[in-house]
Formats: sequence, structure tokens, C-alpha cells
Amino acid sequence: MPFPNISATIQSNNLLRSITVTDGRGALAVTVNTPGLSEVVTTVYNLQDAVQKGFTASDEPSAYKHISEFYQELGGNMQLEIIGYSPDTTMNEFVNASNENGLYKLLNQKDVNLVGITRQPKSDYNPGTSFFDTDVKNTVLGSRPIAEAFQRKNKPFRMLLEGRIAQEDAQNDFKANESNNNYIGVVLGSSNPDKGASVGIALARAVKYPAHVKLGAGTNGALSLAQIYIGTKPISERLDMETLHDSGLITFYNPSGTAGYYFGVDNMASKDDLKILANGRIIDKAQRITAETLIPFLEGNIQLESDGSLNAADIAHIEDTIKSEIENNMGTQISNFDVLIPNGLNEAGKPVQDIVNTSTLYIEEKIQPLGYMTWIKFTLGLTVKL
Repeated sequence: MPFPNISATIQSNNLLRSITVTDGRGALAVTVNTPGLSEVVTTVYNLQDAVQKGFTASDEPSAYKHISEFYQELGGNMQLEIIGYSPDTTMNEFVNASNENGLYKLLNQKDVNLVGITRQPKSDYNPGTSFFDTDVKNTVLGSRPIAEAFQRKNKPFRMLLEGRIAQEDAQNDFKANESNNNYIGVVLGSSNPDKGASVGIALARAVKYPAHVKLGAGTNGALSLAQIYIGTKPISERLDMETLHDSGLITFYNPSGTAGYYFGVDNMASKDDLKILANGRIIDKAQRITAETLIPFLEGNIQLESDGSLNAADIAHIEDTIKSEIENNMGTQISNFDVLIPNGLNEAGKPVQDIVNTSTLYIEEKIQPLGYMTWIKFTLGLTVKL
């Protein structure tokens, strides 16, 4: 029997500031043990809310880790969609476009544009003999169809995948940037020596700031993690971090002269124009704005000139409407923007746009992105005179 005492229940999170939603609407896919949380989308606003809804450290340790790190890095309250799935389901199976209870369900129910995908398999799971779990490579290659499908619906999104490690002493033979999938980035490095990755940290950094801001932007300071592990080893003990980073991974580093950790380049699994997350998010935002702007024009009419070309005033109105919306919503996030509706006659004397017979209007948009100072080089020396 305990000594006489007076107990108190202390409430927290009442003073946490609400983080303004800028461009990112985030979601986490997590492994769950509780049947009632599996294949269900749960909306939470802070860690306490998530715990109250069943994502406790004791019952759901993997999910709790990613959710707690998300809100730890975020530093406030923000809506987060969480979908749980069975430990027997691989990440690749979860993202399969034909799996109606996986990623498809999340995207169909909620308007999210950044999804962190994590997994904690059962203890008897065989991850393979390579550096990365075979599920990582399979998911990178297998996630493109669902991303393309939702982009066609004007609901583009990007994914941050947990780079789970199978054999930490094996040499990495997976070059993510050769996968031709700019919709997904592999996060490598965890706050715990658990062979997982701190996807919640990356997701929080992405949704906390506007689309054009890179995960590793120095102005936003160091990350909230005190230590980073690659597998079971501290990151400081790995001599191949630059090699891993250069293979197209999103990972961590400690800049000289600083005490904390930062993200390196926000690499996506490709080498094209959208090989960094920031550029992909900018394109996604422009697509959504353009699609919404053009809704009032659907099934509308446009005047034609006598030669069959489009009326200049009508197309100028459409161009100006799009340009105005992009500039109002993305003015400081891009360098320049231009929109053009091709018009006139081709070499055969026929209209460039045969809208009478096709009922289709073609519009061309071009974005000049911001430049990013990933590498800065300066010259320093002594001189006799200044």
C-alpha cells in the first residue's frame, strides 16, 4: 500500500500554437497492431489527440514513434491524416493502385498532397540480404502508377518512404535516383538504432513550410533530433554517408561548426526536372491552382475567327485568368511564369487548335523555378593591400 499522497493530472498541449497550413497537407501510413485502427483513416491534430484515439506508445510503438516525431518537429498543432495497415502487408502492397484499403483509400477520402509511408514488420520477416529491405526498392518502383493516376485527377501528391535497412554492413546496391519515379523519396536515418527511418521528421519539415522551401533550408535551423542512426550505428560512424546521399536518398548530415543535424538535398527517386521534392511540390501546386481556375470554363464556348483560329480576346482572357491566379498564389515561390494558348494556322493552313471537331483546348504553361544554393564556394586569402 502506498503512502498517503495527493495526485494531480497535468494537461498539456493547451498552449501549443496552431501551425498555419501553407501548401502541405500531410498524412502518415503506419503499421498497427490494433484491428480497429487498420485500414481506417484517422484525423488527429496533435500527439495527445493521436494517443487518445489509440496510437499509444505501448499498443502501437512504431506508429507512436512516427507521429510523436512529426509533432515534435512541427512544434505545434496541425491536422494529420493517419492510416494504419497490418504488419503482414508490405509497403509495396500498401501503395498498389489496386489495393482499395491501402494508399488508395487515404487519397480517395482525404485531400492530402504529402504522404509519409512507414512499416514495422513482424520479427520473422525476411528483409533480404542487401543494404535496404527488398520492400524499399519494390515500393519505389511500384508506387508510380497510383501517383500518376491521382495526378490525372488533378490531385497530385508526393511520397516520403521509410528507407528500412536489411543488412547495415552490406554495400548499398540500390541507386534510388535511377528509378525514374519523382513522386517518391527514400528517407534514410532514424532517431533510434532500429533500422528504420524518421519519416515523421521529414514530413513535418515539408508541411511546416511552403512548397518552395527545401527540407534542409539552413534558415529554418537544425532538426529536433539529438542523434541519428543508420541501422544500429550512429551516423558519425558511417564513412559512406556522401555515397549514400548521392545515390538519391533523403538523409541527414551535421554541417561543420554546428551542433545539430540537417537534411541534405531533398532527393527524389529520379534524375529529371523534378529530382528534388521542392520542384515537384511547386509543379503540383501549380497544377491544382490551374485545374481549379479552369473549372468555370468547362463546357463554355469560345469565338472563332473566319479562318477557324481562336478569337484572340477570348484566349487572352483565359491566359490572363490563369496567370493572375498563379501569380497571386505563388508569386514569391517561383521566379517567373508564362502561359500560352497556341493559336493561328499551321503550315497546311489549318487551325492549330481544331476545337470545333475535338472540343479540346490546349494550354501550355511554363514555370521558371527558384535557384537553390546547395553548394556555396568562396575564395579567401591574404593580401598586402585592400
